[in-house]
Amino acid sequence: MTKSTTRVAADLETFTQTEITAKDVVAKAGRKNLIINGGFDVWQRGTSFTTSYFADRFSGNHSGHTTTKSTDVPTGKGFENSAQFVGSGSDPYFFQIVEGSATIAGKEATFSFWIKGGLGQCYIFDGGYTAVESTLIETIGAWTRRSITHAFATGSYNPLIRIGLPINASNTCHTTGWQLELGSFATPFEHRSYGEELALCQRYYQVLVSGDDNYWASGHYYNTGLFALTFSFPSTMRTTPTAGYTTGVNWYLIYTRGGADLIDGITFNRLHPSGGGADVTAATSGVQGSGGTIKTNNPACKIYFDAELY
Repeated sequence: MTKSTTRVAADLETFTQTEITAKDVVAKAGRKNLIINGGFDVWQRGTSFTTSYFADRFSGNHSGHTTTKSTDVPTGKGFENSAQFVGSGSDPYFFQIVEGSATIAGKEATFSFWIKGGLGQCYIFDGGYTAVESTLIETIGAWTRRSITHAFATGSYNPLIRIGLPINASNTCHTTGWQLELGSFATPFEHRSYGEELALCQRYYQVLVSGDDNYWASGHYYNTGLFALTFSFPSTMRTTPTAGYTTGVNWYLIYTRGGADLIDGITFNRLHPSGGGADVTAATSGVQGSGGTIKTNNPACKIYFDAELY
């Protein structure tokens, strides 16, 4: 069979080493992003903040800015959400710490991100609090993708990626599409499913239950005034977490023996990365040995666990 002129030309096509490397990276692009929740889709703590954490795995110095979940995103790039910063103040910045350096220590990696609005700075820290690499962000009005490549130090540490918030005339900025990957250039953003992204986030922070009329654990009356319970986390956490919960009058109830017992307080204990227990002080006297289930009784109820790196 005689090859066509087009096929012969294709067989003779050659590539430079850079082009071969680029094609190889794209072919192996799955699960390349070391940033968790880079598309700002998971917001377990809420959707509006003025201090500390906002979207899962992201924290910073808000410095007079209000940070909210936004649907303003780059057109046609597959994003659904971004983080919006509105306000004014000195030295606002936002960051994510990557757990462990085994993947990138001693290697070249590229951080890329989408940003809309203003003038600011992007920084990379690889083991200390002194920026080892930085690049200027200059975008006015339109979504723009920026990147910075860095040869990461050897050793064991938790790399930190930080953006100093751009300040513009309206004091408004958006960002999404944070990605840290091996290699000397940025490849297309890796979109993961919401379920997978949520599971990755739950290693560091997770909500066990929230809202009204939701059952979240079972147990028994250890004695007439103490109800003991155990529970498991949906995802194993990074380390033994710190527990927290919202509370108010009659916000939690124990259903037992055909009735509902009011709760005075909850003390979380016996915690470990996969779950734990709690001792619940009942406002009314229970029957020792009786089993029951505990539920929320107010829309503002929320029980959460934190095992973040910072």
